[in-house]
Amino acid sequence: MHKSGHIIPCLLTIVAQPDSQGRVLRFISQIVDQTEILRSQENMRLAAMVYENSSEAMMVTDADNRILDINPALTAITGYTLDEMLGHNPSILSSGRHDSAFYEEMWHSLKVTGSWNGEIWNKRKNGEAFAEWLTINTIYNENQDVYRRIALFSDITNKKEAEALILQQANYDSLTGLPNSRLLMENLKLEMTKAADK
Repeated sequence: MHKSGHIIPCLLTIVAQPDSQGRVLRFISQIVDQTEILRSQENMRLAAMVYENSSEAMMVTDADNRILDINPALTAITGYTLDEMLGHNPSILSSGRHDSAFYEEMWHSLKVTGSWNGEIWNKRKNGEAFAEWLTINTIYNENQDVYRRIALFSDITNKKEAEALILQQANYDSLTGLPNSRLLMENLKLEMTKAADK
């Protein structure tokens, strides 16, 4: 107990110090305050619980972009287990829908700012393409070298499909599939603006 009255978690070590005949001469004790250690352990348990139970997929890579860990949400979204992804490059998920310029821009942002976020199409283990909102953040070591990269993403395929359906219904005739008068008027206005600018 602290002199102020509050309880302090401590580690107590007591050692008996014998005299030359082996009788206990005295006891030496050491008390070490464990408050910060216990707080750190609790924070680590909480972080592990968030990582394991998040609905957002998480991936950890090393400085060479090799996968070190994934959470259960990533397995649920992609179908890949940690054993299947461990040591691989995240490009294992590539859908082939993005060109090299897309990835060059992503890596440029990661190298300059340490982060990138945006929409990307990837591929599940079964080959099905899916849209995701991806955020990548870089963790640096004490020398400011890349130590880890953390990728977080959520599957936005249903949202993209709903947006496409709304766009289709707003701009195309449901019976013929041809552009409707609304789309015709928008395109006409656009072309008139282009002509006026020339």
